Amino acid sequence: MFAGNIPWSGVILLFLPVCLSQAPSCLDPPLRQRHQRYIELACTDGKIFSIDVAAGRGTCGRITCSGFSPTLLHESLNCYWQSTCRIRFPTEIIVKTEDFINCLGKRPDFMRLESWRCLNISNQIIDMSSPIRLIPFQPGVIRSHGNYPWDYDYSDFSDGSFMLNGFRNNSHTFYLRPNTKLVLSTGKIGINSYDYLTYFTKDFPEGRSLSEGTLEFHAETERVTIQFLVSIRTNGGAGFVICFAYVRPADPIGNACDFITTLHGTSRDQPVSPLRMMRNAEFRRTRKQRKTNKGGY
Repeated sequence: MFAGNIPWSGVILLFLPVCLSQAPSCLDPPLRQRHQRYIELACTDGKIFSIDVAAGRGTCGRITCSGFSPTLLHESLNCYWQSTCRIRFPTEIIVKTEDFINCLGKRPDFMRLESWRCLNISNQIIDMSSPIRLIPFQPGVIRSHGNYPWDYDYSDFSDGSFMLNGFRNNSHTFYLRPNTKLVLSTGKIGINSYDYLTYFTKDFPEGRSLSEGTLEFHAETERVTIQFLVSIRTNGGAGFVICFAYVRPADPIGNACDFITTLHGTSRDQPVSPLRMMRNAEFRRTRKQRKTNKGGY
């Protein structure tokens, strides 16, 4: 995921709330620039773990292309690990897209929030630089750094790690109990070519590179160590999140991230329609004109 310093487009004086979203929501452009609309999302029992949101050309039902404006990218990344957040309708041009190059440089016609996941407050959140070396026996996530998914740099690992041949050494160990299975799921990994993400077991004492996907370890493995070496020459990267859960050996849980998070799906409120906004705006203009004619304010 792209990260970095994102420029602000200006100061917004007034927000017009649209919905406290719990389902796929779609917004059209604001009728007035200063009446900026937004989608608000929340995790009432935890933290926002991931978001699927984008802006694009066309309509929600007939998408021509999609991507991110600077503000949309900035605000969606800032939602991570929060209990609530707001994402404003993007008014700048699209500057980042995965699949639609023809969308670059164009202003969005819509913004669509597909879904988001919540990490329950009972789950652990551990950073690789944390001084905690032995992972407690309960589910959670390991983050490359506290500001994930914003880019990390070398200074993020000055605490809780030690130097090893020119690298900051950050490691954590899981100990398995009898009749248990440890499931590790790693999403998209964005680390610099100078840095290394490795796991160690008694079967792989020299270590193996940890890649995207899911690994399962049974009790006979005894312990699993995750190591993240960050070079003094690193240029940083988006980092990674590793989800982990302890289950019974026969339990097929698939992806640990899906297992320990909740996907949000049904709607309480619907976005304000453009027609209703036009009527409201016309009502305000008429009322203001009447007050002006009467000498009011």
